[in-house]
Parts: sequence; structure tokens; C-alpha cells
Amino acid sequence: MALSFSNYDKSNLLDVTSNVPEESKKAFENAVKDSIDINSLNNLLISGMGGSCISGDLLKSYLYNKSQIPVLVNRSSVLPNFINEKSLCVFLSYSGNTQETINCYKQAIDKKSQCIVITSGGQIEQLAIENNHKIIKINGIPKMPRAAVGELFYSLIGVLSSIKDLNIDIQEINYSLNSLSEINENSNSVKEMLDLCQNNKDKKIAIFGVSPSTESIALRWKTQLNENSKVTAIFNSFPELTHNEIVNISHNDLENYLIIVLRDKSEDNFVRKQIDATLKILNKATIKEIKSDKDSLLERMITLVYLGDYFSIYHALINQIDPSPIDTIMSLKEKMKE
Repeated sequence: MALSFSNYDKSNLLDVTSNVPEESKKAFENAVKDSIDINSLNNLLISGMGGSCISGDLLKSYLYNKSQIPVLVNRSSVLPNFINEKSLCVFLSYSGNTQETINCYKQAIDKKSQCIVITSGGQIEQLAIENNHKIIKINGIPKMPRAAVGELFYSLIGVLSSIKDLNIDIQEINYSLNSLSEINENSNSVKEMLDLCQNNKDKKIAIFGVSPSTESIALRWKTQLNENSKVTAIFNSFPELTHNEIVNISHNDLENYLIIVLRDKSEDNFVRKQIDATLKILNKATIKEIKSDKDSLLERMITLVYLGDYFSIYHALINQIDPSPIDTIMSLKEKMKE
């Protein structure tokens, strides 16, 4: 890129992000060798928090029209009551020390659920060893959890890829990994994210997804803006936002807003018409529609995730903010120890 951000990117988050394709591929190859095939499952529950748990949301979106069993995401310190020995519970904690996730894991042990732990180590790995549960170890370069989305997601989809009821397509996974590499090698789409930030650096941001295809991706963009850019971002998805958020945002000063809409070719005609009509109502805002042209859903999803990560980092750096520190979260964790 033409600009130098080295004075602000003190932890080299741009370099870490550029390594996502390579580390994602390694994580998938490691996990798929250890994939499981479990029959007679009632449900799949994925537990985690923050940057670790977004992988569960992405998998849930991908499997929405594929899975023969319910796929649920749990962001809590307690498990749902229906979890039992016919449930498969996957626990995502990059650090291995996320207390809410550890609490849920202990409850799953008591409920005699089938369990998988995906982590780089910590307390949860030790618990998994003690209980003889499958561990998928993240072995890449140590990083903050939100920067490990590639390793966490491809570890998750890899270890579950043999479960027939989920209908995970290995070929789609390989296509998606190739798409990640293409983004990294071809800077045009990444440069578009940089330009979008430069042209709208002072604007408020709203991220709109479409359920079920890009809703989880819009959430990822929102949380990356929260942590990397240190800004507040509106997040919602079609069609739900047409029943609430459209009123709020239309009564704001739209000229000061950048509205990013993450679209997908799988949108049905009703929702497509609804989106187009909504954007006409909000046309005083700067509106950017982003849509991948890849053939498979997983390719399209992972492409938008990766571009969003670049967008949030550039947004921070253009505003002379170091994207890596999350002092408020660290302070909260220290206070919880008191």
C-alpha cells in the first residue's frame, strides 16, 4: 500500500492479518485429520465468547440450509437445559482461559455430553486432557483471539467435516481457502477497503447483513470495528432491521453515515426487493454494497470476513489509532479478579 502505518500499527496487526490464509490452511489440515463421525446426535452447540465465538456464528450461517440437526451458538456462562448425552458441544477458547467457556465446559461434563475443545492451551486444555475429550490445538503464531478467526474457524469446520448430518462440503472448504489466498495476493479488493476508509474516515458506521447468509459476517465487521477501530458501529440484518432499525437510522443525520451492506447472491426475491427499497429511503447516507462473486457460499462468506478485518484495521490506522490494544477489556478482567 502507498501509505505507511508503521507508527501506529505497533503490534503489526496488518502483517498478522496477511498471514490468515496460510495459517487457516494449516489449521484445517490439522483438524480434518482428526475429524469425527458421530451418529444419533440431537444437536450441535458451539460455546465461546468474543473473537473466539464468531467462528461458531459463521458455521451456523453456513449450515443454515445444510444441516439435518439444530446448530446453536452459546455466548453465556451457562448451558441450555436441553443439552444432554446426545448433544455434541464444541468449546472455542483461543486463550484457553475464558471463564464463561470453562464454566459451560464443566456443565457439559456433568451432563455427560460429547465434547470437543478448540484452543491454544490454558485451563480448558488441561480440563480436556483430564476428561479424555478431543482437543484441536491451535499451533500458529500467538496472537489476540480476534486475529485467530481463520485458525479457529477452519479448525472447527475441519473437525466436524465428517459428521454426515451436517452436510459439510470439503470441496467448498478448499475453494474458500483458495479464495483467501487470492485476496492476499491480489491487492485490488484490499485496496478498495483502504479507499473506503480514507473517503469516510470521520463518518459514523452502520453494518447491515442479510439473514442467514451474511448476518454473522456483519456481526464480525461490527465487533472488529469495536475492538480494532475503537468506534461504535450499528449492526443489524435484513429482513429484521426493516421492522425496527430503519426508523432509528432514518431519523439520524444520514449525511454523516457510512452504511455498509453485505449482500449475497442467495438472497430471495422478497428480501432483495426489501433491501433495494430500504436503501432508497436511506439514500442521503453514503452507501456501500459489498458482494462476493464466488460460486460457493463458504467462499463468499470467508471473502467478506477477510475484507472486513482489513477494513477495521485500516479504519484504525487512518485515524492514527493502534488497532491492537483492548485496554478496557483487560482492565475489566483485572477487576473481576478482585
